[in-house]
Amino acid sequence: MRTSGLGGDERGKFAPLKGDDAPSAIRPRTPLLRRVVNPFSYDRWQFSAMHILKMSLVAVTLFPVRFLLACALVPICATYCALVSLGADHSRPYGPVRSALLQPIRLAIRLLLWCYGYWRIPVRHMPGSGGASVLVVAPHYSFLDAIFMTYYELPSAVAKSEVARIPGIGRVARSLQTIFVDRRDKDSKRTATKAIRERTEVAGWPKTLLFPEGTCTNGRALITFKPGAFSVGKPVQPVLLHYGRYPIDVNANGPLSGYLPLFLAMLQPANSLSVTYLPVVYPSEAERADPYLFGNNVRQTMAAALGVPTTAHSYDDVWLQATARKFGIEQTFEVSAVRSLFNLDVSDIASLLSTFHSVDRSG
Repeated sequence: MRTSGLGGDERGKFAPLKGDDAPSAIRPRTPLLRRVVNPFSYDRWQFSAMHILKMSLVAVTLFPVRFLLACALVPICATYCALVSLGADHSRPYGPVRSALLQPIRLAIRLLLWCYGYWRIPVRHMPGSGGASVLVVAPHYSFLDAIFMTYYELPSAVAKSEVARIPGIGRVARSLQTIFVDRRDKDSKRTATKAIRERTEVAGWPKTLLFPEGTCTNGRALITFKPGAFSVGKPVQPVLLHYGRYPIDVNANGPLSGYLPLFLAMLQPANSLSVTYLPVVYPSEAERADPYLFGNNVRQTMAAALGVPTTAHSYDDVWLQATARKFGIEQTFEVSAVRSLFNLDVSDIASLLSTFHSVDRSG
């Protein structure tokens, strides 16, 4: 085969063009949007014949006990908490008697965790942990996160306002002096920040529990931390949660919604959860002045300990993911990145996804 214009020693040798010499059509292009881990995706459950056999055996042995006990524990805890907190001023810390009377619910909550298949939950305290009044927990993985932390610390949590309306659970949360936040109301967020500050400065309050991601993820990355836990400029206690994913993944973003993953968890012989308390993080002067800087630095520390990346996802991405999932699209970008490049808000992006899907003949 002859190649026109090339000598014998040059046949088959093509020096690649580089930089400005390369035609634009063949220059490597840098994507406008950085591809990132999707923190809201999930893996389909796959059960082997052995797992099906195990669940069948549990269904006729442990499951009836677990299910009935769980159904009994929630109203019992709610009623007991209502009686203990009857007549209390929730704007002030409980006195020593009320605080002592609340302690027995930790046993009831531990029994509830057993109902979900958690026989043993190892907790590791690293040197330098302990002593901070603000607990920041990540990843926020499941409804079980708050259940475990309530058992272990009996804290006063910061939770979305919808939690107060959950039957039984809402009554317990109110009795534990939870700070409820309406995520759509800026005044509610300011009130919550004020309450967090007060509880870190006034003696007698329990520890304050926050999930700074603000929503549940699959734990494969840590998304943007909300500034609330870091806006008071106090030391924070990072807490890491490590859930087993096989064969049942109790992630709130899994293939089943609501409480169904917990129902299936009861059918497992045993499930896995371990907890790590990292050293307390003390803010610098710069971090006290900038809660976003403080929060991001804590997030980087927690992500490094977990061995996962960080992303710029936020609650907007949660809303968009629901739309993308309906169309079978995996969201591997961040709304904040699209907003900065094209000046599109999350509703604009969702509208474009819908339009593209309607003309995509391949499905």
